[in-house]
Amino acid sequence: MPLVIRKGMYPYEYTDSWGRLEETRLPRKRDFYSTLTETGIKEKEFDHAKFVWDHFGCTTLGFDAMLKFTGQKLQLLHDFDMLLMFENGIRGGLVQASKRYVKANNVKTPVYDETKEKLWIIYQDSYELSQISVFQKLILFKPPDERTTLELQSIEWMFEIGFKFFHLCPTDIKMALIRRATYTCYGPGRWILKQGHLSTNMYLIVKGHVVITEDVRNSVTKLMDNTERCILKEKQSFGESAVMFNTFRTNSVQSLSTVELISISKNDFTDIIKDNLQLRWNANAIAIKNSSYFKHLSLMELNKCSTISFIKTLKDHEYVLGRGTGDVDYAHFVLEGEISLILHLEIKKIVNRYGNEGFKLRKTSEKLYKKKYTNIYVDTCAFLPDSCFNIGENVTDKEFMTSNIDETKCLCVPHWFMTETEKLKCWEFVKLDLNHIIPSKDQVFSKLYRSYRK
Repeated sequence: MPLVIRKGMYPYEYTDSWGRLEETRLPRKRDFYSTLTETGIKEKEFDHAKFVWDHFGCTTLGFDAMLKFTGQKLQLLHDFDMLLMFENGIRGGLVQASKRYVKANNVKTPVYDETKEKLWIIYQDSYELSQISVFQKLILFKPPDERTTLELQSIEWMFEIGFKFFHLCPTDIKMALIRRATYTCYGPGRWILKQGHLSTNMYLIVKGHVVITEDVRNSVTKLMDNTERCILKEKQSFGESAVMFNTFRTNSVQSLSTVELISISKNDFTDIIKDNLQLRWNANAIAIKNSSYFKHLSLMELNKCSTISFIKTLKDHEYVLGRGTGDVDYAHFVLEGEISLILHLEIKKIVNRYGNEGFKLRKTSEKLYKKKYTNIYVDTCAFLPDSCFNIGENVTDKEFMTSNIDETKCLCVPHWFMTETEKLKCWEFVKLDLNHIIPSKDQVFSKLYRSYRK
């Protein structure tokens, strides 16, 4: 079995004609060379290829069609949902290597050169939930006890993208949750959830669109009007709040097209997750209620915020945020302790034609010469309890560290929640205030320069 599941080597560029598939020997090591990567295979990899060739009694580079070779008869599709699953699994795509070699140059690289432009290499692994393979769908059709760990890991990314609370769960909880999840499909115009009903499942949209509606009483006619709230598409989820907090549905959900969904039942969620996260959610909810920034949230919004946020506990003189590190996608609200704002300046000494000494601040657009500029870190101000930072203000050249207080706590709320929640648009004004109140590099430099002159 290890030989079957291990990634093997194949001479793709060597196989340039149908005749190659009829050759009765394993190609030479040099035939595995790739002009794309400009590398060959290692001796250990070639030994593995020879071992596999001999172990399985391979005679050519060609492949057998498994079903034709075994004579296995396939069962006809007798269910409409099964047919939809196969049809929706037909995919095409494009793979592109646009640049063969890139060399990073930043403070985290061992050969950082300050005289050259900073360069970061970002690994971006992008998935479209609508491109789930048939194999991955079949995993969710299997009985929970028959799903292997390898299969669970292969579909973990779906849950990470769709369910916002998922990345906060420990690995064993994630695997247990994926093991119990199911796959379902609804045709166009089907009601998936109804307002006022008890919660039974939460859903993640794999393909298709749904409309969220709410029955609102008309103040004139005194009748209930069905009002459209929003439309959800792939990679978005619904129904979590009612399942998490065991409440009645506040909205109805109807499919606009054929939709494919991953669902988690309330019973499974309660058994696997809720007991592990409930204490954390309660602590988050208390912190949110006590903060003046969240006083306008509805109960449903507060519940949602408590499940996607977390409280970070820090020791004295601990690095919090800056230089692209830390929880950069989260707004930070200080609950206890003190956070210092450190501003990074690059300064050099200059002498004018009259022999007077002075100092110059390096501008962002100016090239940096290592020998001419000195790095200076200025403790600019402090953030006390019930203050916030990194809510969207300019944090370039700013670093945040805890002070000498033994313990500091921050509530971290994701930026996307602040953007999506209409009542929290007041934070736009807070962001403007922070940009106005916190001194800029030029202001700090001017004050520092005057102190040097004295």
